[in-house]
Amino acid sequence: MKETIIIKTDGSNEIGLGHIYRSVNLAKELKKENYKIIFLTKSSISTKIIPKTFTVKKIKNNLNELQNILNKINPKMIIIDKLEENLNEIKILKEKSIVVAIDYTGKNKKYIKFGINLLYHKSGIQGKNSFSGFNLTILSDSIRKKKPIKIIKKVKKIFVIQGGTDTPCNTPKIINSLNKINENIQINIVVGLSFNCWKILNKSIKNSIHDVKIFHNIKNIDKIMRKSDLAITGGGMTSLELCHLGVPSIIICGASFENETSSLLEKNGFGINLGYKKNISEKKIAATVKKIMANYEQRKEMNKIGQKLIDGNGVQRVVNIILRIMK
Repeated sequence: MKETIIIKTDGSNEIGLGHIYRSVNLAKELKKENYKIIFLTKSSISTKIIPKTFTVKKIKNNLNELQNILNKINPKMIIIDKLEENLNEIKILKEKSIVVAIDYTGKNKKYIKFGINLLYHKSGIQGKNSFSGFNLTILSDSIRKKKPIKIIKKVKKIFVIQGGTDTPCNTPKIINSLNKINENIQINIVVGLSFNCWKILNKSIKNSIHDVKIFHNIKNIDKIMRKSDLAITGGGMTSLELCHLGVPSIIICGASFENETSSLLEKNGFGINLGYKKNISEKKIAATVKKIMANYEQRKEMNKIGQKLIDGNGVQRVVNIILRIMK
């Protein structure tokens, strides 16, 4: 009988959807190691994203319910992939199994022994039982097996994405800012399942001087990424995917906690981080886009650095860490 690993994850407009997608990519690799994977989630959107090939249990804020589920499953390990968890729930999880947390930055992190930090190298769980680095980045098969794009001198296609939710509604502002660039460019926008700034975005697209195409909740995002010469992205997992593909990027953080990752990427030579600002100006965005469009050498350097930082083998490194911990 297969041993079971539980993955506890959530997604929302506030925290984004990256935790869910990443958990699914990890689950696929753990399944290859002959483990049964069961997801526990409190968010309805998780049940829409997680493939039906996995068992998903939607739970409430009920400690007795959680305890009963764990007693029935008796998991070999519990993986928490979310920013924060209730302390009482952590205690219940620890009583039942080994607990490993991915990119956990919450106030209760001192109660979790094992940490794996892909995005939050400083604010995630620290200590001798923690593992941090961009080389641990968990990517989907469709992205991790692809080679970096080739950089051309003239930027023709710009990829715009602000996470799965774009809570600050940055996308329309970005489209407006690109109107200040009098060059022939195509703009490809990707918005996620929970995007709800449609009215403002449609107005921005209508007023755009450029050729604008919009893609909603698509599955093969890598195809659009690989046809891009430049990206304007959020500071979550998508920025790491673009890094691997070597797509020069301008990063606009959708939340303050994303600034840690974006600043570290920039420090390592990939991306220009505009940080988190509730009222970032269209003028600032446009000036940054113009500057990087004109700097062919900088874009080539970002492309070169990208796959060195994130080589695509991160998911296997994470799986190896998990297997070692379970032994």
